[in-house]
Amino acid sequence: MEKNNCYNICKDSDIPTRAPYRYLKNKNNLFSLHNLNSDNIININQTTTLILELCDGKRSISDIVNILAEAFTKKPDNIKGDISNCLNQLEQLGLILYYKKNDEEIAKKNEIIKKNRDFYENKFPDIRETQKAALKQTHVILLRMLKIFNYLAEKHTFHYWLTFGTLLGAVRHKGFIPWDIDIDIAMTRKDYNSFLEKGAPNLPEDIFFQTSETDPFYNHPTTKAKLRDKYSSYKEFGKQESFCKYHCGIQMDIMIYDNFLQETFEPNNKKTSEAPSNINHEGFYYIFSKKDIFPLKYLEFEDAKFPVPNNYHKILTLFYGNYLKLPPRKKRTPNREVKPLTPHMP
Repeated sequence: MEKNNCYNICKDSDIPTRAPYRYLKNKNNLFSLHNLNSDNIININQTTTLILELCDGKRSISDIVNILAEAFTKKPDNIKGDISNCLNQLEQLGLILYYKKNDEEIAKKNEIIKKNRDFYENKFPDIRETQKAALKQTHVILLRMLKIFNYLAEKHTFHYWLTFGTLLGAVRHKGFIPWDIDIDIAMTRKDYNSFLEKGAPNLPEDIFFQTSETDPFYNHPTTKAKLRDKYSSYKEFGKQESFCKYHCGIQMDIMIYDNFLQETFEPNNKKTSEAPSNINHEGFYYIFSKKDIFPLKYLEFEDAKFPVPNNYHKILTLFYGNYLKLPPRKKRTPNREVKPLTPHMP
């Protein structure tokens, strides 16, 4: 059954409000939008885009009709039907929502969402398109993600540290390993639970927090949580298909530590199918002394400083042996293809 025209089912005083989305490209007067709620890519024309921009959560339908009537030198009654049809289409696409002027609770919630969006856009702007090379774009995306996570950690007082390739990059390169295409961090279970409660709900709309609970197709054997950029994708490993059902945007891996040895350092690199997922990497697991991790130190990573383990030399030696020695030139390449401007599409 066809849905009724939204102008007929909504009062002129109702407030159409944009759902979270981002412009991806403009070609031949067609705009591609990424709906952040549904993860769909939607194409709309220039006039529809203009109407969508007017749906700012403050203007009523009547306000929008009057603005466009003045802009196109038309009588409001002559364009009301076309605008109502357009609003109906936008609602069906999930790009606008409605609330009443007297619905203060929804209005306040919408204002909070807008403030959160504006805050991240101003403090941590997405500047990937200022770079031309895909690897440089990837590093811009990852550094922004790390800075946002660090901001939430400082605001909500939970702790984390750089690990694996990101720690190696900080020590050996003072930034990214030139061919690295992800970020690795680690946290205690206690701090991870604090992040779940206080940090994850405040992530910006363009970062997806991935676990088996938030992504039913995701079930990584060693890394139980990741942050994913919503506007990029990896081409997955080896002979696997060029797409994956789980979200495969550019990632930050979160390693979770449940326990430490109190005084001694006891690495265990024995492969096991029952390896604790909180302290392993690629099928290996390691148990560290607490004093090797804490107190945390800070090292340069690109244009900022981030926390690293107290005894990072011992940890990097365990991971990589002579970690200051560069690998053979033929191995200095990313381990998979990355598409910094291609949103994940399951």
